[in-house]
Order: sequence, then structure tokens, then C-alpha cells
Amino acid sequence: MTSHNGFFIVKHISNANCLIKDLKNIELENLLFLSAKYRETGEIVLSNQCLRRILDQFPYHLESWFWLCQQEDLSSDINSVRKLENCLEKIDLYNPQNSSYIYYALAKVRETQARYDEAFDLYIKANNQRKCELNLFNTDAGIYIGQSRLHKSLFNSIKRFPNYVLGSTIGQDLIFIIGLPRCGSTLVEAILSMAENTCCLGESGNLSRVVDQSNILKLIENDDFDNYHFHRKAAFIDNAYLAEVGEALGPKIDKTLNNFYFAGLISRIWPAAKIIHVQRHPLDQILSAWKSRFLKGHSYTLELKDLVRVYISYKQLMDFWNKELGDRIYTCQYEELVNNPLKETKKLAQFCLLPWTESFLTPEDTKLLIKTASYNQVREPINNHSVKSWKKFSNHLEHYAQQLVESHVNL
Repeated sequence: MTSHNGFFIVKHISNANCLIKDLKNIELENLLFLSAKYRETGEIVLSNQCLRRILDQFPYHLESWFWLCQQEDLSSDINSVRKLENCLEKIDLYNPQNSSYIYYALAKVRETQARYDEAFDLYIKANNQRKCELNLFNTDAGIYIGQSRLHKSLFNSIKRFPNYVLGSTIGQDLIFIIGLPRCGSTLVEAILSMAENTCCLGESGNLSRVVDQSNILKLIENDDFDNYHFHRKAAFIDNAYLAEVGEALGPKIDKTLNNFYFAGLISRIWPAAKIIHVQRHPLDQILSAWKSRFLKGHSYTLELKDLVRVYISYKQLMDFWNKELGDRIYTCQYEELVNNPLKETKKLAQFCLLPWTESFLTPEDTKLLIKTASYNQVREPINNHSVKSWKKFSNHLEHYAQQLVESHVNL
């Protein structure tokens, strides 16, 4: 009997310990969730409070350190920096699936401390570790480069259909923002969101899905279609896409950057749609993407050599679209936008046929949920703080700059 009672007590103590542990894990997950929601709505102070509460209980919680370093300048906080260094020293004790967080976090701190060589080395380690976490032997660079070649070749068949249809209103409420990650597209989206009745769809991927459903690319690739069949497919894509994005009135803004592949198709399916291509200095954009920890996709950004290859193929496709589509595409240069926001926001509004108001100059007041890596910058007044940031690492980028120049990319 005593033995049985002893077993009973031990069992319940064990269960109680598990319960306490579970409660702590629940609290941690809740705080992480809250922190993310505050981050998306621009309440960074509240987001950081949640992260610090986690770190009070779990001093070596790497994901919390990562976000805190992204959202707050810890470079002069000696105590926090020492804790980060302790985390790095104990890196072998952590789950390998999370250890890249600490490399990105400390790299950010070293960059802010102007210790650029150390920061660069830490970013290399961060990206290498991220590749291990994702079980990657090769990145997805080949897929992106292949897509650029494919869509350029397909346009030989598509371009016999008219680019403009005089008086057509098909697609007049659609605005596509295209480019590569870290180009400044979230800022452009936030600016346009200040116009009345705009509906921002974010990076929905809707167009890619309905294009796949339509099987139009296979039809074009085989060059086995006439006007009737093409317009049937175009009508299917139009109806399916609008069903995806909903019946909201007013302009619909799709910020799925990879839609740059579909610029030719967009120009034929929606004669009145607007296409905005956002670009910035190539080295600023490449470096910014390389330093970012994307939650999913874009694994080519983990290797500078692959990132440069993808950038070159993207730029070649965009040069092709600009030549073929002319003023159907509006090129928004990030540096010009942040250096002269009054002039550039008026040009954006004019292209999109939106009435310009002074609210275009305060996109930090947007009600959008910002889920991209630009969540912090967009919540600040328009500024040029990130312009020419690549120069801090210029001695590490000479080889890649030379590759870009040799591929006729203007630096």
C-alpha cells in the first residue's frame, strides 16, 4: 500500500512538473505571438516588452534575441551584448534548427557598432547555418533564373496580342507592385494605402495560383492557340483572380514581387492594369536581402554568389519588359522616392490615377499589417538612412560588384 501511494505521489509530482513546464511553454508561445502582432501593427515598444518578458524567464531564447536586436539598438547596452555573446559561446547546446537566430542577432549588433568586418563574418555564419536548418544542399537560384528565361521566351507568342485596348477598362482597378525582395516595395505599398478605398492584398501569390490553374503557360509554350483560345484563358484568369482577391471596391494593390515574371501576361490580360517596378541601388538591395532571415522561400539570398546571379537574370528580364511594354511599367527608384518624396509620390499617384493628398507623405500612419522585413522602416517617416549602406561592406563586395558591371548592371 505504501509502495502504491508512493508511486501515486511521484506520478502526480511528475505530472505537476510537466504542467508547470507546459504552462511556461504556453506563456512563451503567447508572448511570441503577441510580440509578432504588435510588430505587424507598428507597436514596436510593446513588441519589445513581450520579448524582454520572455528573456527574463528564458535568458537563452534565441528567437527573442533575434527580434529584439532587429527592433531595438542594443549596441551600447553592455549587459545585453554580453548575454548575446554568452549565447554564441553556448551555441552547441541549442537546437540546430534555431541557432542561426543568434548569428543574425549579433551580426546586427556588430554592424550597429560599426564593427563591419565582424558583422560580415557573422552574416556568413548566419546564412550558412540557415542553409543547414533548411537542409539545403543547393539554393533555389536555378528556379528563379529558369523562370526569367521561360517568361522572356514565352513573350514571343504573347506579344502578337495588343498591349493597349483603346477605351478598355479591364483591370483598371488593379495595381501590381513588382521587383525583388528589399527593393522598397513595402514603402510604396504603404504610400498607396493612404489613398481612399484602396485594398492592399500584400504578397498573396494569387496571380501565380490562377495562372497555374489556367494552364495558359503550356498553351503559350506550345504556340498552339489563336485569339479565341487565348481570350478564353485570359477571361478565366481574370475571373479566377478577382474571385481570389474579393469584391472590394476601389484600387486593389497586389505586392507579390515575383509577379515581375508575369508582366507580359498582365499587359495582355488587363489592358488597364498598372504595373509599378520598384528598384534601388543593386548592391544596397543585394546586401539587404542577404542580411535578412526570410521565414520561407528566397533561399537564393543565403549565398551572395547566387543572389547576384538571380539579380542579374531579374534585371535582364526587367530591361526586356521595359523595352517591350514601354510606359505600361512605371519604374519607381527607391533613392529618388526617399530623397524627394513630394515629387515622387505625386508621380506615383498620377500613374495610378489616384488623387494625391498630403497623407501620401506620411505612410508611417498606414493601417496596414506589415509582415515583411520592412516592418520597422515603414513605421518611420520617409527617410534615406539605408541609402548607400552597402559602402560599409564595400571591401567585401568588390568581386560581386565586378560581376554586376560585367553583366551591364548599372551601379
